[in-house]
Amino acid sequence: MSLLSPFSGHFCSANRSQREEVKILRASKQPKDRNWNERFWHLKGLTCYNPTRWDSVYRNQSRLRCNLRIKYEEWRIIWGRQELNRYKDKYAPLKGGNSTLCTYCRLEREDELHLYVECDILRDFWLQAKNWFMNNFGVVPILTLRAYRLFGMEKEPPNDLLNIFYRSVRYSIFFQRKKSLIPSLRYFVNLVRDELKIKYGGTRFQKYAGCPTEAAAIYWMKRQMGWTQTVPERMPT
Repeated sequence: MSLLSPFSGHFCSANRSQREEVKILRASKQPKDRNWNERFWHLKGLTCYNPTRWDSVYRNQSRLRCNLRIKYEEWRIIWGRQELNRYKDKYAPLKGGNSTLCTYCRLEREDELHLYVECDILRDFWLQAKNWFMNNFGVVPILTLRAYRLFGMEKEPPNDLLNIFYRSVRYSIFFQRKKSLIPSLRYFVNLVRDELKIKYGGTRFQKYAGCPTEAAAIYWMKRQMGWTQTVPERMPT
């Protein structure tokens, strides 16, 4: 009798299991088996995103340095999991009702795509924020692309001025849903100021001072924070 015969069944079974695991691992690398949120956004019409673009979105999210509440909501937008009215029909009866309609327009179901791209009531707020940004920094955000309004620019670093713009508008819309009929431009400006404080604080501003648009943003932020008399080698953090 072969010495291997008592174990041959187990040995073959182990090999078979290993082969199956290899197949699963290989298959998991295929685009069709990537994160479910990618399929979710694809079904929503965001077909311009391929695995490379999604990886850039995830990379920017991991490098994002800002208010932790904002960062958390940015993560939830990527995954299509913000706590919006669309979930209310799944709750027990609420004091304010269980309407799933948009908080602002009261016409369409409130989800991330509607809130940041499709809501007609919020179109004016996007334009106001764009005009303010353009007048103060000389930067013109693009509002015609749904991808930018949802996730920002994945090829630029998360602290790029345009990414700060998109992120600040998104959080203004989300945070003020229960507080006002339309988002406050003043609240948006405060968010931009806080982001720039993180970006330019200490000696970090020296890295950007050579760019005219960044120099305009640095000067604006210094005036907002009362740092106009600060020694130029260093700013408060």
